[in-house]
Order: sequence, then C-alpha cells, then structure tokens
Amino acid sequence: MSATITPEIKTFILENYLLMSRGAIAKKFTLTKQVLKTFYSKNALVVPKEVIEGFRCHALRNKTSFTDKEDQYIKDNYLTIPVKTIGQHLQRSGCGINGRLKKLNLVIPEAIIQQRKIDSVFKPGQIPINKGKKQSEYMSAEAIERTKATRFQSGQIPKNALPDGMEVLRPDKRSGKVYTMIKVPGISKLKYKQVHVWETHHKKKVPPGHNIVFADGNTQNFEPENLECITDEVLMTRNTIQRYPEDIKTNIRLISKIKKVIYENTTRNQD
Repeated sequence: MSATITPEIKTFILENYLLMSRGAIAKKFTLTKQVLKTFYSKNALVVPKEVIEGFRCHALRNKTSFTDKEDQYIKDNYLTIPVKTIGQHLQRSGCGINGRLKKLNLVIPEAIIQQRKIDSVFKPGQIPINKGKKQSEYMSAEAIERTKATRFQSGQIPKNALPDGMEVLRPDKRSGKVYTMIKVPGISKLKYKQVHVWETHHKKKVPPGHNIVFADGNTQNFEPENLECITDEVLMTRNTIQRYPEDIKTNIRLISKIKKVIYENTTRNQD
C-alpha cells in the first residue's frame, strides 16, 4: 500500500470524506489506514457519529443475509419496537437492522424516532436495570463471554497514555502562569515537574501541607536551588496583599475600587 497522499488525492478526500468511509477511500487509492488517520487529524476532518453509522450500515446492507422469518419479524415490529431491541431479539447489530429496513423500503416516521429518543433518556429517580444484580442476572452467558475480549485488563496501558518522561504545558486559569506537567514512570496521572524534581533531588516526598514554589518566580526554572518547599500558611501569606509595602497596598486597593466601579457601570448599562 502507498504511504503518500498526492495533491489530487488530497482534493478528492476533502470533497468526499463525508460521502465515503475512510476504509473505502483507503481502498480506492491503496493507502494505509494510518496514513489516512494522520491526514484526517492534520486537516481537522471530523466525521459525525451518525455519518459513520451510515457508512457501516451501507457496508453491511449487501453482506448480511436475513431469513424470511427475520424479515417478517422486522416488518411486524419496526413501528413498535426500537431498532436496537429488534437487533437484540434477532441477535443482529443495529446497523444490520437499519440496513435491512432500507432494503425492505420500511421507513420509521420521524415522530416515532423522536419519541424513542425521549423514552431512552435516563430520568431522575430511574433505577438502573443492573442495580444490585450480578452480571449473570441481566446478561446471557454468550453476552458475558463476548465482553471478555474488550475488558480492560489489570496492568494494561491505555493506547492514549503518554510515554514516560513526556512533558505537557498547563496554564493556570487564575494566575495565567504556565506550569509543566510530566509523566513519571509507574504513575498514571501527570505530576507537576517542580514537585518531581524536588522529590528526586531530596530523595523524599513533599510533606503534607507543603508546596513547592519557584524562588525567582520563573515557572520554567527547575534548578533544585530555585525550588522552595513552604507550608500552606506561608504560601497563603505570600499570595496576599500583606506581603507588599504600604504604597503598593494603597495602589492595589485603588485599582480594586476602579475595577468595581467599571463593573457596576457596565452591568447597569446592560440592564
């Protein structure tokens, strides 16, 4: 298979990515699925879920063979039983049933579709059918066996997990400062890099009620001597107005009053 997308292929994809499935496009131009996946990502091509479902139904329409008995069941019940439920009764996929409906020229009225959507919404106070029950009490042995293939195994690493040592920049919404998070081996969640560096340098955990801050205020300076371990109380004091000289305190209070007046006038004008 080819790993190159020419300008002509690019134009075709941009014009048809909502009309053809990714697999169909890959087959047409003998491209690998990974090449197409990367192309879609770089060009921000997003295919809605309902369109993808349509592609699947179309692909299954001529591949799935239904018996006359199954066809009759669909004809007798498509207006009174939801598509997925019919699929469960016939041990078929929802796509397969939708495809068969189109093949049989059976159309579910829009009013029924909308009512089914309303009925399917989980309502406040509604009790889940599996509450307090064992899996074997609400699933068949065959269904339980099928779930084994997709169960998340103990110790299994998610496909989207960051590699060890990977760093990510995260801006703080309140202060606007940008902090670095790092993926530490053996830990699933990202960790503040300053904390990791301090703990590695001092060979101990940050004590409870303490914080690691940057002595020079530069959140990207991770030199051990620039990292301070201070208590919550000290941090709170540093973050309050009390740490400033009297003339700066006066200016801060004045700016706060001006902002309050501007906000009140803006709100009053909007009303």
